[in-house]
Amino acid sequence: MRIRITMLLTAIVMGGSVAVAQTPPTATEAFNLRTKCKAMADEKADSLEIHPMTTADGAALGLSAASVEALNKNLDATREVLLSSHSSKYDAKNNRCYVEIFEQKKYGKHKENEIQMRQIYDAKTDDLLAFAQIQNDKKVGMVFDPEHRRTADESFGWDDANAYIDEMMLDKRR
Repeated sequence: MRIRITMLLTAIVMGGSVAVAQTPPTATEAFNLRTKCKAMADEKADSLEIHPMTTADGAALGLSAASVEALNKNLDATREVLLSSHSSKYDAKNNRCYVEIFEQKKYGKHKENEIQMRQIYDAKTDDLLAFAQIQNDKKVGMVFDPEHRRTADESFGWDDANAYIDEMMLDKRR
């Protein structure tokens, strides 16, 4: 025992590092972490939704109640959400919570434009890790995770971003 402590202190003094294995969470802890991850996903999805402006918020910006009403009416008239969903995945190996957000909507004066957006966030750091978007049949995407090895493709990163999101959201327990 004394030798181990001496070796540990020597390694610390000499600037070395000592690897300490992280024990995996118990089943109860894992369940609680997945539940917390789901709650974080719900919060993130809500924060990204466009909510009508309140009269109080408008007043803080110097807008009249009529102006706020007109802005909210214009928002409803120029935007239609066709599909909106979100999901979460807790990765026990990396102790990370990933949140996927998906939205498909039409917008414009006559709702003539369509956009489909898929995003993945690290809920713990609130970092956008990747997005893949189709807007009026044009695909674009990007992976921001510095650990990710990028691949070249013909769709301006869309294929790479979708593959990355699929990989991060894959439940490897099955």
